[in-house]
Amino acid sequence: MTFNARFRIKLEKVTIITVAFMLIGTLLPLLNKILLNSHHSLGVSPEYDFTLDLLLGILSGFSGGLLGGIVLVFLINDKMRKKPFGIGIMLTAVFFVLIYYFTSFLIAFTQATSKSELPFYHQEVLSKVMDLVTAPMSVVTFMHWGLVVVGTQFMLQVNDKFGQGVLKYFLIGKYHKPGEEERIFMFLDLKSSTTIAEKIGHHDYFNLLKDFYSDITYPIIATKGEIYQYVGDEIVVSWKMNNGLKNANCICCFYEIKKKINQLSDKYHHKYGFVPDFKAGFHLGKVTAGEIGIIKRDIVYTGDVLNTCARIQEQCNHHGVEILISEDLIKLIKTSAIGYPHKIGDIALRGKEEKIALYTLSGV
Repeated sequence: MTFNARFRIKLEKVTIITVAFMLIGTLLPLLNKILLNSHHSLGVSPEYDFTLDLLLGILSGFSGGLLGGIVLVFLINDKMRKKPFGIGIMLTAVFFVLIYYFTSFLIAFTQATSKSELPFYHQEVLSKVMDLVTAPMSVVTFMHWGLVVVGTQFMLQVNDKFGQGVLKYFLIGKYHKPGEEERIFMFLDLKSSTTIAEKIGHHDYFNLLKDFYSDITYPIIATKGEIYQYVGDEIVVSWKMNNGLKNANCICCFYEIKKKINQLSDKYHHKYGFVPDFKAGFHLGKVTAGEIGIIKRDIVYTGDVLNTCARIQEQCNHHGVEILISEDLIKLIKTSAIGYPHKIGDIALRGKEEKIALYTLSGV
């Protein structure tokens, strides 16, 4: 499930890049025409075929977007996540320059040798190749696509920075004005975090959190979850109601995370001497959602549901269970997909006047 989700998300990114490149590919012929007009006071050269140039631009955008998107999304972007932001952009630019000029020289040598029937090392061929590669149109094309490729990599990393889908919300201004939504939340917390931090030291503990949050990202995305916040050793995940209830995605997320961490148990034993264990609380309710901040703008949810969900998660240790779900949520989920609900009782939560019915699961 996690692999399929990872592949699907990457494929969606490649599709978006391909469509964007095709649109951008139509701009280059227009730019070429403007440049030619600026150098010919009587109009465009009769040798210039704008229609053909436009078709080639669209075709180049499609092929470049498809191949470049695959390289950027499936190869470069994954590698660049481990690099500082600026270094990632710089390395992408260097990669593009090398590929572009390798391809340009290859095409230029082919054109020069086919027309002159001279060997590729002949002085006349070398001179024609340099003329082709350094021609104004070639330089414009290089700069055009160079900015597009670097800009694409920049947007991919910014999208990862904001979180899945959040950049889109900022661009369309969905949360520019606050609005009310009904959402499902999961507060997931590492067990015995204070003891672990004292045992392995703060440096290794930071790396543990970094590995853990990285490893559970795709299980969250696979179950349609949205990472809302990292709060120390706790992660808050949110779902739109339809996404969270469908196939019991919100609850399945917890067990997909457990499955992923178990699969990586050897890695955690080798690096830290143990496999991290965790607990989670679930609740749903209405929140006010909107953008907050000027320098560091973020999308924030406010509402009682968050406080209640945090208090539900706190009860896991007290009742000796790894998962607790509010009755309001359990009523809406098809329990056959997640196991058998077992009522813990009507529990008084810290800071709450009314008791709330909590359930755990068995047989999962």
